[in-house]
Amino acid sequence: DIDAHCQSSCGPMVRCGSPTCPSSTTSSCDSFDSCLSCLGRGASCAWAVDSCFDSCDMIADASCYSSQYFREMTANEICQIEQNERNDMSLCGSKMNCVECTSAVKSDGETCLWFDGNDDVEGFCHSFCHPEMPCGFSTCPSSSAFSCDNFDTCLDCLDQSGGRSCAWAAGSCLPSCDVIADVSCYSALNFPDMSATEICQAENNDIDDASLC
Repeated sequence: DIDAHCQSSCGPMVRCGSPTCPSSTTSSCDSFDSCLSCLGRGASCAWAVDSCFDSCDMIADASCYSSQYFREMTANEICQIEQNERNDMSLCGSKMNCVECTSAVKSDGETCLWFDGNDDVEGFCHSFCHPEMPCGFSTCPSSSAFSCDNFDTCLDCLDQSGGRSCAWAAGSCLPSCDVIADVSCYSALNFPDMSATEICQAENNDIDDASLC
């Protein structure tokens, strides 16, 4: 129970005082309408989806920028990262096919990524890997030379250059698991957190188990 007071130095038993007076009209993070003004307050505010929040804990499923996560960077540097990522998403999102997508260069010098579609989702271009699906690819396979049935082993089928989506089932490489029924089918879409080698090892294990039993 200590009243506000002025002191010449920090006391040993209390939190150090502030050298500036907060304005009653600007003390709330949501009063700031730009990244720079928001993050200029240091660790006390966070910038996401064009709004200033008390912290990144208040928002999910969106990029959030705060000195808490970008340590040893100034507000200007953090806001430049935010602007670069915004520009990259806009650039990649405007591309409608694989060739246009993988020819577009982002602010970091890397190209945009093309994600193959399926029966439920159209192919799309994005600036980074989506956390809930296999990562896109940065080069487009030749449409004249590429066909899933060109591959005759599980590993070749699931790990072709360019990352085109194929599926392995019944000893054959198929465009997707949708074209076959009543047998085990292995693809990156069905095993999103596993590499091609791991998926094919799972297939070998399933064959061995079936033979044993």
